[in-house]
Amino acid sequence: MTKWLKSYLKIRKIFFYDISLKYRKEYKINIHDWTLNPYYVLKYKFICETASIVSYLIFKTKITPNFITFINLLLALTAMIIFVINNEQLKFFGIFIFFSKQVLDNTDGFIARKKKLVSKSGEKLDKICGHIYYYSILISLFAHNFYLSKDITILILGGLIILLDLTSNFNKKNQKILKKNKNSFVSRNYNFFKLFNFDGRTLKTDFVLLIILIELYFNFNYISSFLTYLFLVNKFMRNLYRLIFSFYANNK
Repeated sequence: MTKWLKSYLKIRKIFFYDISLKYRKEYKINIHDWTLNPYYVLKYKFICETASIVSYLIFKTKITPNFITFINLLLALTAMIIFVINNEQLKFFGIFIFFSKQVLDNTDGFIARKKKLVSKSGEKLDKICGHIYYYSILISLFAHNFYLSKDITILILGGLIILLDLTSNFNKKNQKILKKNKNSFVSRNYNFFKLFNFDGRTLKTDFVLLIILIELYFNFNYISSFLTYLFLVNKFMRNLYRLIFSFYANNK
């Protein structure tokens, strides 16, 4: 066995142990248990295998975790621009960027922890990168839908969806009230709408990407149009419930 392969396998072993602990602690996900959710395991196997290779290539360099996060942020913007300018040749590359967004996210976290470079600025940059990916995927969905349908209404609805997200207000006090009243009529309906709300999580993101991929191949936009209306209704209802809880919290 060559020296570089031994070195890589060592990094890979440490990486998988570190990331497995992270997913169990933060997301309650066991990336080794196929019985709970085979898709999750398959997806995170791809993410982690790829990220372990990238981590190996970067680990002994002077590249900082924040620089990796910044590159990831630029990739999100690049993928979004591909859809906004309607570059047909690069759209599949844009989908791949969105699908693989956690590769660099896991890489920068791993290197930061192992090199003891964890910082508040890095955490803030991570959050910004997550928000950029979230809105980039939404904007790409609306742009994809618009170019297929030629319907300006899609862009208006997309703008409303983003506006509802940016103006949403749900502080910790509201969250405590929601948990205390989780069996109430309002809370049950709130949780119901959350099921169909795009929140940037893995399964919902990959589902949106799958819809875009299918529609690009077959040249139709019926499902993405439906998703746009569905997201709008859900985000409107979500904000309505948040206003109710906010009013309740401020007058309690």
